[in-house]
Amino acid sequence: MGKMLFKGPVFSVEEFDVLVAGKRRKFIRMLENNSSIVLPLLKDGRIIMEKQYRHAIGRWIYELPAGHIEKGESPKEAAARELKEETGYSAKSMNLLFKTYELPDLTAASRHYYIASGLTKGKRNLEPTEQIDLVTLKLEKVLSMIDSGAIKDPCTIAGILYYSRKRRWL
Repeated sequence: MGKMLFKGPVFSVEEFDVLVAGKRRKFIRMLENNSSIVLPLLKDGRIIMEKQYRHAIGRWIYELPAGHIEKGESPKEAAARELKEETGYSAKSMNLLFKTYELPDLTAASRHYYIASGLTKGKRNLEPTEQIDLVTLKLEKVLSMIDSGAIKDPCTIAGILYYSRKRRWL
């Protein structure tokens, strides 16, 4: 445990000493909850994507549904909750694709990627700060959007590329 430099609602920053090559060094670490990312797959193979306005960058970007895992919640439960809140869909099946550490030089937070299938449409429950439009796209279209730079979110790119390589075995 280090010295807390900043404590916020989404993340905190702490400073602590580490021993590197026999010398004490200051290190900064961001503390945030782990996240779940969902690739919602319709029966016809189309993927439900979000076009979401991101205030930090001041623009709309394409993303997969995602969010932080809340206290007492499993990654799978968070994936199901985020899918329902952001898209309105519930999944009959929610299977783990893979897990990563997106920024291991800065944070220990992990990202859990799920594929959601057997979808049933319901009502969305967006947070007050969220602006999200839904689009359904074929995998080939999403891949071309990654290639062209239209999709910029690294979690979405990782999830789509992993799925595109492994879908034959899922």
